[in-house]
Amino acid sequence: FAVLPFAFGNTTLSITSFVVDPVSKLNASSAPTLFRLNILPVNTPPHFNFSLAMADGVVLDEVACQGDVECPVVIGSFLSDIHPGATITDGPQGELWDESDQSLNFTVTVVSGNLALVRAASVSEDGELTLALLAHAVGSALLRVTLSDNTHTPTSDFSRQILL
Repeated sequence: FAVLPFAFGNTTLSITSFVVDPVSKLNASSAPTLFRLNILPVNTPPHFNFSLAMADGVVLDEVACQGDVECPVVIGSFLSDIHPGATITDGPQGELWDESDQSLNFTVTVVSGNLALVRAASVSEDGELTLALLAHAVGSALLRVTLSDNTHTPTSDFSRQILL
């Protein structure tokens, strides 16, 4: 048997073994063994790209802070091409494969560099990066942006250097 792309569901398979005795040349077969096969639907991972201008990282000038704790910085169009997963309206057996209603969630973590520099970071649904930077600090930090959908399947995991 073969599994078709985008096909899922349940079926029962029957396996029977056939043996030919090499001496007597008699055929023998086993009793059929039945088992149920359940193929679950696949969750196509969501996807995003870094904007072309962000490909080599981002250099920020020192920000004038309104206080002594943290400075807010917003970088518009940080991410682009944000998609929840596949949308196929005509599968091989007429299936509808639509992941457009899945909710998306970005997480941003500081993975190396000056870990205290970035006090908080988030990405909005339209790809805008918001940072809360430690006031009067300089240095660099490497951020990892991860996108997941409501099926809790981690996906596109990219890292880019943000120079501050």
